[in-house]
Amino acid sequence: MLTCFAVILAIQAQKADSLIHVLNTSVLTAAGQIRLYKEICNHIGDDTEQLILYAEKGLALAQKEKNKIMEAEFYQYLGLAADEKADFQKAFACFGKMLDLAAETNAGELQAAAYISFGVSYCKQNNYTLGVEYFLKALAIHERLGDKKMYSTVLNNIAAVYRTLNNNKRAVYYLEKGRAIVEEMNDPAGKCGIYYNLGAICYEEGRYEEAVEYELKVVEICRSLGSRGYEFAAMQALAQIYSEGLKVYDKAEEYARACLQLAGEFDSPDKWVVAWKTLANIYRVQERYEACDRAASKAWEIDSLSIDSGLDLTFDIALSNIFLGNKEKAAAFFRKYYEMSKQLNDKSLHDSLTEMEVRYETEKKEMRITLLEKERALYTGLSSALLLIILLAFGLLFFRHRLNVQKRRLAEQQVEKLEQEKQLIAARAVLDGENAERSRLARDLHDGLGGMLFLIKLNLKEIKSYSMMEASDVEHLGRALGILNESIGELRRIAHHIMPESLVREGLKSSVGDFCRAVPGAHFRYAGSDARLDSSLEILLYRCTYELVNNALKHAGASNIDIQLIVDKELIALTVCDDGIGFDPCKTRVSGSGLDNIYTRVTAARGKLNICSSPGQGTEVSIEIEGGQP
Repeated sequence: MLTCFAVILAIQAQKADSLIHVLNTSVLTAAGQIRLYKEICNHIGDDTEQLILYAEKGLALAQKEKNKIMEAEFYQYLGLAADEKADFQKAFACFGKMLDLAAETNAGELQAAAYISFGVSYCKQNNYTLGVEYFLKALAIHERLGDKKMYSTVLNNIAAVYRTLNNNKRAVYYLEKGRAIVEEMNDPAGKCGIYYNLGAICYEEGRYEEAVEYELKVVEICRSLGSRGYEFAAMQALAQIYSEGLKVYDKAEEYARACLQLAGEFDSPDKWVVAWKTLANIYRVQERYEACDRAASKAWEIDSLSIDSGLDLTFDIALSNIFLGNKEKAAAFFRKYYEMSKQLNDKSLHDSLTEMEVRYETEKKEMRITLLEKERALYTGLSSALLLIILLAFGLLFFRHRLNVQKRRLAEQQVEKLEQEKQLIAARAVLDGENAERSRLARDLHDGLGGMLFLIKLNLKEIKSYSMMEASDVEHLGRALGILNESIGELRRIAHHIMPESLVREGLKSSVGDFCRAVPGAHFRYAGSDARLDSSLEILLYRCTYELVNNALKHAGASNIDIQLIVDKELIALTVCDDGIGFDPCKTRVSGSGLDNIYTRVTAARGKLNICSSPGQGTEVSIEIEGGQP
């Protein structure tokens, strides 16, 4: 668990309420209002919507007063709120603006805070390499400023990353450095984070008694500070240590129920789920399946959408009901477990693509900061030179000034051209990554999991042939074989959807023809030779065809869809026409239809996308890409 850095301190909600009362009842200067908005954001706690509200008000006032330091801080609050809501794109935009303002004002602490915010957000997205990279940047700044408290906090963050990556040796190295600092300063809050992570490492390495000592220290410090967040985490860790490590189940249950009590004080759904899930795991280890089912079901009632907790909960409920003899409930939750596993695979693909996009945007932001610093140094030198030139000759100054303006315009045009080329390269890289990931997933599903399911099917058939089986058992086994056949069919359908085998083996014409024959009302015509195209181009055209036909069925309600593909040496032309409800492309933006994805793919291949449609008249979409057959 990362020790998340935040300027927002989780103190008492009453403090924020009193500050809001002062804001609403007092006459304050603009500077006083800005300071009060900052204090409200500091003390607002876990209410993300309230944080966004007052951070936006503070930001507007800071911009009006041209207070760039406070403007940067309010951007950080907004970024942290977006990060908490998993809106990482907005969070990175806010952190980037904060970094711009910090560089512009030469504020080292703000720069470090921005780097830490970036690092925490990257780690939340499982991009630990970039997370540590940004933490190290912040570490260098705090070391230069002599800020020991923040230095130890960043050390703890880096250690938590290495612990997540199962590199306990490096994690202990950073934790011991941080421990020396917090104990020298006698910083209770800093000790909580260090001791918590040291306890977690002791647990992972089987040193359970040491782990208990560290986590009990965390509980003691938290109770003296009134900090309930780390106390909950330490209690949950103690329950796990006593259950899975020391096998002292009464103590494990005691700490798990303490987590339930703390969750009630927080009234936080997330903490309720963690507490009930911890208790369910303790019951499962003891084979107390009725209690396990009851605890896991309560957690499931609170949150049945989270994939991370849902996998554990559905497994616990399904397993418990197998031993309790509730076959229908067990089967239902095993299906939910299977569905969530599929969602996790889809999420992994999405995260890998998003990670590439975010990394590109962040690198572009850092280049802008570097250019800003160089530009400022350049302008300073030019100003000095221009002052000397004015003293020598006004006419020469005017001539050189015009020359500089012209050169700058040419440079800006070149930079703009390079930026467009870089965006095109980035888009191609994203598409190549998507195609490679689709191919890998389809191959793994078909060859790996598909083969395993087939072997299970063969073994079940062998068992079914045994003559000593009861008739009811044969019936149940037959039903299981039916479900297994359906699962194999579903697996093949998913693998084919991710990357059609016919596209890889036989080419574009065959794969699009197969797809259209499977769609009622779809008619496919092909003109040109059967020569294969570049594999990336074939994948692009197949995905575009799939998206456009899906749009016609899903959004337009079309009955007839004509698909025409023309391939020659000069041009590739794909046209999809339907008789659906149509729309006005000039007035209507079709949300979720996939047209943005199609446009990105076609643009990356230097092609053109044309849409012809009007309400009630159907839709015609054409794609043209120059350079057809090799």
